[in-house]
Formats: sequence, C-alpha cells, structure tokens
Amino acid sequence: MMKIKKRIRKLVCIGVLMCTNLICSQVIDFKKDTYWVSFGGGLAKATGDTGEACLDMSFSHVKGSSIMKARILAIYEVDFFGSEPLESSVNFGVLIGRINSKKYSQTSYLVGLGLTTGSRQGKFIRESKGWFSSDEYEMKNFLTLSIPAEVEFVFKPIKFIGIGLGAFVDLNIVRPSVGARLNISIGKLR
Repeated sequence: MMKIKKRIRKLVCIGVLMCTNLICSQVIDFKKDTYWVSFGGGLAKATGDTGEACLDMSFSHVKGSSIMKARILAIYEVDFFGSEPLESSVNFGVLIGRINSKKYSQTSYLVGLGLTTGSRQGKFIRESKGWFSSDEYEMKNFLTLSIPAEVEFVFKPIKFIGIGLGAFVDLNIVRPSVGARLNISIGKLR
C-alpha cells in the first residue's frame, strides 16, 4: 500500500511540474500581453460543518483570449469553541482558461490541475470538561491531486489596479471545497 501511495505522489508531482513548465515556458510579450498578481480572501465551505476562511495569491498571464494562472489557495476552518485540531488545506494550482476583457472589466473561466495538502481530524481522543469544552481528535495530514476551477469578474478602474470577485471549487478525494473571494489585482490589466 505504501509503494502505491509513493508512486501516486511521484506521478502527481510530475504532473504539477509539467503544468508549471507549460505556463512558465510561455513567452511573455510585455507590450501586447497583460499580466498581474492578485491577493485576496473570502469564505469557503469544505467537508466540515463549520464555516471557513480562505486566502489566495496568484499570478495571471493573458495572451489573446487565453488566460494562464498559477495560484495558492489556503482554506482554514473557523470554529472558536469547536473540536481540536482545526482542519485546513492549501491548494497549489495551475489553471488555464478563457477571458473576455473589456476596457473597464473582464470575466474569466479557468480549470486546471493542482496539488492539495493539509490536515484533517482523525479518530476521537477525548472530550474536555468545563465552560468551553471541546472534543479532541488526532490530526491526519494528507496530500492529494485536485482539480481546481474558478470564475472571476474583475473591475479595472485604472490600468494597473483591479478589484475582483470570484467563485472557486477545489475537487479532490480528501477535502473538497467551494467558496467565494474578493481580490485586489496589481499589474498590467489593460
């Protein structure tokens, strides 16, 4: 069983490296193409019962009507009086898709390949007593292949700053998630 897991991890790493190489090998024409970095956060929902917060950072490159994006999306469970440890995940994704860009706005649709790692609750250990009692579970770490997808609308009031609103999904077998976020984009948007 361990040999199969190691082989799957190697295949996943090779796949992510190949997709990253595809994006990085694209020649950026700084006069024609548009490119930017984005930072943001929002709300997410994963397999747990509580709400979660997400943070996201990405680099996007547009050539014609095609968009390529490398992104890191971190999702953290928010539960102040709930069970311990809190669940979390980080997705490293490479996405490609189409973009419809106007002078002051743009809409993009992307899907890709990613690697999701994180921690989730395992077996029940014990329940604490008192006013702020909570259940305690063992922590299980995981690493899995994922399929990230997103839709994003960006308002571009000036050439180098944009405000984006997006929805995302991260499909994987351990901790799938869905959510919405608000981003600030800085770069050559027009």
